[in-house]
Amino acid sequence: MSNVCNARHRNVGTTSRNRPILQSILLSLRLQLYKLQCFVFNHPLPLKLLLALLRRLRPVAIIGKFVFVAKARDVLEVLHRIEDFTEADVLAPKMPWGPFIISIDWPEQHARERHLLQSVVFPESDAEMLRRTAAKRCGELIEHARRCEHGEINVVTKLFEPVVVDIVGSYFGIPVIGEPHEMAHLLGQIAGFIMVDPPLGSDRWIESRECIARLTNTITELIRQVPQSATKDADLLTRLVVKLRDNRDRKRNPFWFNEDWIRRYITGVTVFGGATSIRAATQAIDRLIEYPAAVCQARKLARQLEESAKIESLDAAREPEWRAAEQRSKLQQIIYEGLRLRPMLPLLHRYIPREAIIAKGTAHARMAPAGYTLLASPLAAMYDPGEFPHPWHFSTERCLKNYIHFGCGPRLCFGKYVADVLLVETISALLRLNGLKRASGSRGHVKYDGTAVRSLVLTFKP
Repeated sequence: MSNVCNARHRNVGTTSRNRPILQSILLSLRLQLYKLQCFVFNHPLPLKLLLALLRRLRPVAIIGKFVFVAKARDVLEVLHRIEDFTEADVLAPKMPWGPFIISIDWPEQHARERHLLQSVVFPESDAEMLRRTAAKRCGELIEHARRCEHGEINVVTKLFEPVVVDIVGSYFGIPVIGEPHEMAHLLGQIAGFIMVDPPLGSDRWIESRECIARLTNTITELIRQVPQSATKDADLLTRLVVKLRDNRDRKRNPFWFNEDWIRRYITGVTVFGGATSIRAATQAIDRLIEYPAAVCQARKLARQLEESAKIESLDAAREPEWRAAEQRSKLQQIIYEGLRLRPMLPLLHRYIPREAIIAKGTAHARMAPAGYTLLASPLAAMYDPGEFPHPWHFSTERCLKNYIHFGCGPRLCFGKYVADVLLVETISALLRLNGLKRASGSRGHVKYDGTAVRSLVLTFKP
């Protein structure tokens, strides 16, 4: 009997010793899968080729438990049907700070909450304030690069990150947590957690959760500190708190609008409006720099915008404002075209809660099974020759409205107006440098940490 017991103890001991080894092996495999997913997000060429093949052979393809949509019209259809193709099941686990507008699938409630958030935004004056703030900060950073950087600039750490962190502070109302680079890293870790979630229990997963806790705790404290004398012409966080207090006094608040709602929504707009803008600007200039003719045209527009700004500052006639708007729109198209070649979000995930037909009335219509994950790819839509002729070529003549970098329909990114200003102001400031080109070797190419951009070094003539 004792021999049997001893054998059992030995077996238990062996199993206990093997379990950590097995867990380490499984975690290592999950980390390799995570790195592969990040590679696809960061380097979309393999995905472009796969989607091009599917577009010709099976525009709506079912592979395993995934449904791929490869034609532009079908992608747009999916993005508009928020009840049939939902996000809460996909995104809710990635947003532990609580529900946010992009994960609300009930159309009526989605519209209500979007309307409330929109009610504290003043589109024209906010865009102008963002533009002036970003332009001023860009000017300071570019001048510093001319004087101190010896003819080269890391556009991520020396331009895009500082500008975005400034906007997060001045417009969203979240001051710098630690140093500016530390704040940018924090936002990047959270956004990366949402784009491609790292394996549960890994160092990156733990760091991402700590970053989320740190940001949300900061925002919670800031909400409590908003003074009673605050007005609606302050930052977004303060505007929402003032609106909450005013409506509470008048007993007009919907039951879901409270301090917790403000915390969740300010967290969401800060993460999505901050880190994604840095990634988008970096990837846009990375592709644009490959096309000298486009760079030349964009540089000309950037310098014209600089001259228009000087004229406006002298209170001259209002005609230059119209001209500046046209120049800004044209420059935005060139930037969007660069970003099209390396999109900020090449894939969008949706959950299919019940059977739904896709591309109804076409020869390639398919019934998407319930419980599957649908991949509606902006990359597929913006490489469809039906909407983007000669998609593998850079063109400065495409229609600006055709790009879907920030989604479309009911889920059009709320912070698009912020990202558009940041993209135009940061990249136009960079383009005014003479002789802009890549640094030699690997330094002249984008380096990533997960899905967050960390480095891209360009050279210029001081």
